[in-house]
Amino acid sequence: MNYLLGSLPAAEMRALRPRLRHANVERGREIYAPGAPIRELYFPTSGLISMIATLRSGRSIEVGTVSREGVTGPPMYRGATNPQYRVCGQIAGEGYVLDVDGYHELYGHSAAFRTAVERYLHVLMTMMAQTAACNGAHDVTQRLAKWLLISHDASDGPEFALTQEYLAIMIGVQRPTVTLAAGELQRAGLMSYRRGKIRLHDRDAIAKRACECYDTVRNEMGTLLRAPLPEVRVAV
Repeated sequence: MNYLLGSLPAAEMRALRPRLRHANVERGREIYAPGAPIRELYFPTSGLISMIATLRSGRSIEVGTVSREGVTGPPMYRGATNPQYRVCGQIAGEGYVLDVDGYHELYGHSAAFRTAVERYLHVLMTMMAQTAACNGAHDVTQRLAKWLLISHDASDGPEFALTQEYLAIMIGVQRPTVTLAAGELQRAGLMSYRRGKIRLHDRDAIAKRACECYDTVRNEMGTLLRAPLPEVRVAV
């Protein structure tokens, strides 16, 4: 289940369900292109969607992720309808899609939905700010361990597909650097990487290698997204 949708009162979810459609998000699928209008919003129930900034040099860096805790296209809350980042699937998954008109109608009529979106926006801003601090303060192995935990959380199985190229984008380093860090974890027996798939063998040990940023964002997410929302029916 998508945590944002799951936080809504039962009556509101019943009213919303006919407007949602199921969707698969494959790895590499582009959901939003920079500058292109947002026409649909995705509420993932599994998998990982990545927000990627591309610099003039051509270098790409991940600035945020969306998984089952949230929704793509949250800047629409402030009236911005053209994302500045490329948004694409990184770990294949499923979810629900709501068209833009349905989103605006729901946001305008439902206090519970507005509260849920605002809480999620705070979580997303916390994640992006923490990522910026993390990239400047923590070493590559710590950052790699953090992103392995995040990717594992987004996956429904014991292993998940991630290329070393994407790992480099996640961490903000060159590919040879992430190869060395991943090799360190593999030699310690904490993970394995074969044919583009990663398996964590000792999640607890990887968590000890990760920086505090993982816990900071997860704690904020748990505090805000599980808080009770007002019981108000949606007029749609």
